[in-house]
Amino acid sequence: VPAARASALGADSLGHAAARGSPAGGTFPQLDRTLDRAVAQGFIPPEERAPVHDRVVQLARKYQFSPDDFATVALMESDGLNPRATNGRCHGIIQFCEGASSGAASVGMQGRAAEIGQKSVLQQLELVDRYFGDTRLGEQGPVSLVDLYLTVLTPAARTERRADAPLDIGGTQAKVLHPQGDRGRPITRGSLLTGL
Repeated sequence: VPAARASALGADSLGHAAARGSPAGGTFPQLDRTLDRAVAQGFIPPEERAPVHDRVVQLARKYQFSPDDFATVALMESDGLNPRATNGRCHGIIQFCEGASSGAASVGMQGRAAEIGQKSVLQQLELVDRYFGDTRLGEQGPVSLVDLYLTVLTPAARTERRADAPLDIGGTQAKVLHPQGDRGRPITRGSLLTGL
């Protein structure tokens, strides 16, 4: 992973958080662009833009990640905070999936994951809070973009810290997340950092 790319994302080549100040201090251009686009697309009513922004910043403080990183994850998972985003099995702004050990079950909605898509972005952020708490996000210190994304995708994969080690991630993932965009090659921390 090029050092400039890792530095721009506030992470080293392993996806560890780099020193970049308080995760919720300052301005957040990626979050602001994502929210503006979400309002323009009709994902968020204009009057909910500020409360959604504030809630994301609160979650960032609580779980030690960058609000801009959360916006990046939301762009990858739901086209930028689309509460109705779905692939048929996973639903909502971070794609809560169906299954006994998946995100929907973690927030008490096993067997009802599709209902998540009927909730507003603000309501879904409450589920995100529960999910991040359940997955113990931030308990080991500041959270990198890669670890935030792995929490959404496959929390158990966070234990693999090597940049080029294959990660145990099931299902079909976006081509850009694989090394050199080759779906025949397993996703690694390095390929996630490059793809995100």
